[in-house]
Amino acid sequence: MIRQIIAAEGIGSIYTGCSTLVIGTMFKASVRFLSFDTIKAQLVDQNGKLSAGRGLLAGLAAGCFESIVAVTPTERLKTAL
Repeated sequence: MIRQIIAAEGIGSIYTGCSTLVIGTMFKASVRFLSFDTIKAQLVDQNGKLSAGRGLLAGLAAGCFESIVAVTPTERLKTAL
């Protein structure tokens, strides 16, 4: 099947739609890491240490923020396309 697609439409046809996936993945990862670092900075103690519980809380909050800001919109666009 892949040979038929390449013969009919060219090698580039295999990667059709990948740019949207890559851009969405980069956006989601950047939102997650930026939000985690921001939340983590707010949760450190006076010595600059982050406890395991607070680290878990920062990760959970970053995941929720990523889901609301990045995952849901990009999945909606991917579904629409």
